[in-house]
Amino acid sequence: MSDVFISYSRRDKEQALSLAERLRASGCSIWIDTQGIEAATSWSREIVTAIDTCKVVLLLLSESSVASHNVVKEVSLASESRKTIIPVDLEHVDLTADLRYQLAGLQRVKYADFDGILRGLDRIGAVAGSTPVAPQPAQQPAPKDERVSLSVLPFEDLSAGKDNEWFADGLADELINALSGIQSLRVTDRRTAMGYKGYKGSLQAIAQALKVRYCIEGAVRKHGEQIKITVALYDSRSTEYIWNEAHRGVMDDIFDIQEAVARKTIDALKVTLSLIDKEKLTARLTESAEAYEFYMRAGSFIEQSTKQAITHALELLDEALTIDPGFAAAMAIKASALLVLYRVYEQRKEWLDEVAALIDRSLAINDTITVAYHALATLETIRGNFDAAIDASQKIIELEPNIIRGYLSMGFVYSQAGKTIQAIEWYQKCTEVNPENIFGFWNLYVQYSKTGDTQGQTYVAERALPLFEHRRKLQPDDQFLLAGLASFYFDLHETEKALNIVNRLLASSHSDGLSLYNVGCMLIRHKKLDDGIKAIALAVDKGFGNLKLIRTDPDLDPLRNLPEFEAILKKLS
Repeated sequence: MSDVFISYSRRDKEQALSLAERLRASGCSIWIDTQGIEAATSWSREIVTAIDTCKVVLLLLSESSVASHNVVKEVSLASESRKTIIPVDLEHVDLTADLRYQLAGLQRVKYADFDGILRGLDRIGAVAGSTPVAPQPAQQPAPKDERVSLSVLPFEDLSAGKDNEWFADGLADELINALSGIQSLRVTDRRTAMGYKGYKGSLQAIAQALKVRYCIEGAVRKHGEQIKITVALYDSRSTEYIWNEAHRGVMDDIFDIQEAVARKTIDALKVTLSLIDKEKLTARLTESAEAYEFYMRAGSFIEQSTKQAITHALELLDEALTIDPGFAAAMAIKASALLVLYRVYEQRKEWLDEVAALIDRSLAINDTITVAYHALATLETIRGNFDAAIDASQKIIELEPNIIRGYLSMGFVYSQAGKTIQAIEWYQKCTEVNPENIFGFWNLYVQYSKTGDTQGQTYVAERALPLFEHRRKLQPDDQFLLAGLASFYFDLHETEKALNIVNRLLASSHSDGLSLYNVGCMLIRHKKLDDGIKAIALAVDKGFGNLKLIRTDPDLDPLRNLPEFEAILKKLS
């Protein structure tokens, strides 16, 4: 028989089944009455036997379950049989007299705290591969992260014409990439660090917000081939700069300057490098400074995410590859850019064929380029080859265990394969590896919405809201942030705040097609069909062209029979 018996009210069936599926995926043997505990035939010998033979009863507490006579019977039977009972709060409720006696002294865990539920089951040996252990007086603290914590902040463009932002951003990016490969360092991911672009606050405040000890800041001047790069390393504990120096030269010197800055940082932090670390630190993407410049310029356009910007980025990458046909990183970035075009704007089969060729060439030259594996995982997912996509995602994790790119990729693959519970597990891992990255929280929130688990969805929204609001102060016009905030406010019943953000997005001339599509789906989920269809139509006008998604997305089901929606499909077709 099964180790875990789930007791619940029929009205809570959705949450009960969702929890059962997640627990099974984690190795638990589950017994649950799928007809609902209050069904006429549910109180049977089968249920009595299931309780007698289980190790633990998970009791889902809600207003409905505490009022259920059958739930009380199950709890009584479990108590008489001396079974372990774990009360799980679907919502905060006051226990009835019958349940207060049976549950006296038992600690309750929130339904959204899946890890807490799993730890409780693990302690009594109800998880596959685990052995029962004596109850602990308190939860053991997580192992202390002994790595040196560091953020590379966006470099400032001090050029006279302020037209070399691409150069400043590219230098910071490559320094992040170089230092992230060092196992003894915990480096803030690029997207989180770039959130501080243009921020004029103190380094001490930034270090505190990012939960790091050290910060690298820099500035660049570029005039023709002449460059000057100023870099400084700040220690938030001593509130002093450890070093501050300037490098002058020409573009041909850029690789030597980057390596010198990385080495200076490593020496100052007294970090011991392994042989692999040393190889990563000295590895160069290309030997051509000219090709590298085109590559860096392309990166600044890809960041804009619009169809026009990505198309221009592809032209720049082609220039880089003409100069250096063996530029593997440029091939991988080009493959990623083509996939963005395919997924968001236009589904051309020839793009997928080109992506496959670029990935093959890139990995044949350098099989450690994680961007190439990320593109491969996306490509195989689009093609429905989910096992191959999982293998590619696992390779990213092996190469970058301390960066969330691989975990995000794994979550994406499982979500597209329709395995929402596994996707939740991987996105949850993202929030653990990097609690400051907004993308892990957003994807976790989206997956909970797919399960209909409103408790879990609200729990994630509450955790993510302060993080998104903090980032909005730094980037007030970021479309992704605004769309996410609107969703959170809707779920937290702050409708006025949500609608203010939505109206701002709909009225802005800068809103991109993908953000508007997400806004439309959100409005439709919240029964605001007129505004939702307006947002979807506007998204298409702004270039969103994923016809397959629009035809199959369940969020859009309420629109299917409306003539306005038929007009949108006709326009895309």
